[in-house]
Amino acid sequence: MNIKSEGSFYTPTVLANFLMSESLSFFHDTEGISILEPSCGDGVFLAALLEDKKGAKNVNSIYAVEKNMKELKKAKTTRKELIDNGIIPSYFVADFLNFKPKGSTKFELIIGNPPYIHKKHLSSEQIEQSKEILELKGIKNTSISNIWISFVVKAIDMLKDNGVLCYILPSEMLQVKYAKEIRRLLFCEFDEITFLTFSEKIFTDIEQDVIVLICKRKSENKVIKHGSLTRERDSFKIEYRTISPKSYFQDKWLWYLLKQEEVASIKKILDQFTKINDLCESGAGIVTGNNDYFIVSKSSIKKYGLQKYCKPILKKSFFIKDTIIIRENEFRKISDKELPCYLIDLNRIKSNRMPKRIKEYIAKGELEDVHKGYKCNIRPEWYKVPSIWSSEGVFFKRSHLYPKILYNECGAFITDTGYRIKMKESVSIKNLVFCFYNSLTLLLAELNGRNYGGGVLEVTPKEFQNLRLPFYDAGEILFEQLQQRFSSGVPIEDILDFTDRVILHQQFDISMETIQMIKNVRKTLLINRLPNGYNSPE
Repeated sequence: MNIKSEGSFYTPTVLANFLMSESLSFFHDTEGISILEPSCGDGVFLAALLEDKKGAKNVNSIYAVEKNMKELKKAKTTRKELIDNGIIPSYFVADFLNFKPKGSTKFELIIGNPPYIHKKHLSSEQIEQSKEILELKGIKNTSISNIWISFVVKAIDMLKDNGVLCYILPSEMLQVKYAKEIRRLLFCEFDEITFLTFSEKIFTDIEQDVIVLICKRKSENKVIKHGSLTRERDSFKIEYRTISPKSYFQDKWLWYLLKQEEVASIKKILDQFTKINDLCESGAGIVTGNNDYFIVSKSSIKKYGLQKYCKPILKKSFFIKDTIIIRENEFRKISDKELPCYLIDLNRIKSNRMPKRIKEYIAKGELEDVHKGYKCNIRPEWYKVPSIWSSEGVFFKRSHLYPKILYNECGAFITDTGYRIKMKESVSIKNLVFCFYNSLTLLLAELNGRNYGGGVLEVTPKEFQNLRLPFYDAGEILFEQLQQRFSSGVPIEDILDFTDRVILHQQFDISMETIQMIKNVRKTLLINRLPNGYNSPE
């Protein structure tokens, strides 16, 4: 099966059993329950219904929809046992996007693990169907970034007034901008919303992190709840961490992992902090179009005679560690390790006066079809990388334990793995770097960024620009003290103890009790994001 085009990541049996039982518990006083599984795959949720003997007694029918005939045949093996238990099964070979049950049937429970297919892998028919589904709810077409969104929206309209929606979804739905309107729709359509995160990785074969979303249409408790799922032998246990009244809508739902008093305290503090875009301009690093071709090692530079045409560039953030300063000696270390750290810049070469060695290297690229890549193909001369300039500072958009911002002392270049920072007049890059490393700013990066998958935090350009930090003129001495701690390999939490005391407590008069609360909240978010938990090495 083509994972990208089918988007199928099948649900572990133990999880399907738990979610079916948990969902049916809402209907212990209801008879004649009808269930819909909109992407049933091999029928794991149908089998889960049979495992829950108590809950299944109240179920009258189940509809199973699956566009893959081969997988649906596996699901149909449950037919006899379902009928024997008084449940009428109906199986449909169909794409849920255009599935229309007879008589506009609606359901008490819609449960499943919808496919996760990015827009670029959708057919034109699927895109049009998704547009129609979203338009019926007044949602902009720009929200069609992934097919799971259409599965959520369509399911809402197929639920009865007492209905429950239970889906396994990408964890990014809590944060990403394209899902904002979906979060608002859920907020408006359901009285009780629960999202469950996992204490361990569920889909071990893919990078995708997931959550469970359980939405109850009518409830006396109008709340948003967050719980953690922990594996216990052949089941799971829910530990509820926060319960927030549905009296306010948060743009990004990771905020609901915080208690109300924590949210109020943090937002009060933010009023005295400065947005990063008030201090500097920032933008993407250099887009080569093919890093393997345009960024090479020291030996490759010598091999192809490119010494006159290379510039030092930082290709990946993990090439440089234990520092907040990019210095020439750091690049020498990277170069000596034979890591790719030289950018080939051919912008000064005229096509009619091209050295033989350069012609040979260009021919090599064409032999490897480098020139056919999208970014290279749209250039007037494919081998000339545009926008080659260095900046005072660098922020890496993806990180593990914490996001990194560096002072670019040596004027090195950076790929689009980072953002180039140009300070506004009279604002010091060293002050920006020093003031960035505090627990509250790193917490805001967690709350306003997104979980890229595999425990990676990604902060987009706008999210970086809108981050707030306690900015002030810290001075050269404190900057050097911070650099000394990084270069000595001091753990980040010990470094934050130092900066939190100096910046948050001494300079901004934030109590140590509040600072400890901020640290605890950040730890909760790290546990939620990192596959191996809070103590994962950087």
